Amino acid sequence: MFLRSLLEKVDKFDPSKAPVVNDRVGKTDVVVGEMTPELIKLYGVISEEGTALAELGTSLMAKTEELGKNITGAQLDQFSAEYGIARDRFTALQKLLWAEIKDAFPALGGHEQVGIREGFKLVIINDAKCNCPSCMAARILGIIG
Repeated sequence: MFLRSLLEKVDKFDPSKAPVVNDRVGKTDVVVGEMTPELIKLYGVISEEGTALAELGTSLMAKTEELGKNITGAQLDQFSAEYGIARDRFTALQKLLWAEIKDAFPALGGHEQVGIREGFKLVIINDAKCNCPSCMAARILGIIG
């Protein structure tokens, strides 16, 4: 089962092996907190799944090119289904990560633009692109552009 496998991976993941986040806290970012080791573990596993998805896409494209004109409709359907399942799982994992983060940090809940910054800091991105009530009010008050 996919969920059981995910939980086992998260449980075994070493948070020090999670990809480094290099994005610095921006001038208009509001730091809400830092990710817990458990959230970092989930982030790390999801990052690995993203890499695996990219590698699968590359592999399937190579297979398609290798078969060229000899590829059958059934093979294309199989490749498409395989990639589609992996993509759907990855999308679900991304949503799960943000649901877990927002559950742990309720201040992020009402914001459309949130992010992870250097040192696994969690931020509200207050900028002109965000239309959440807080950011709209900050623009009205001239706090952000």
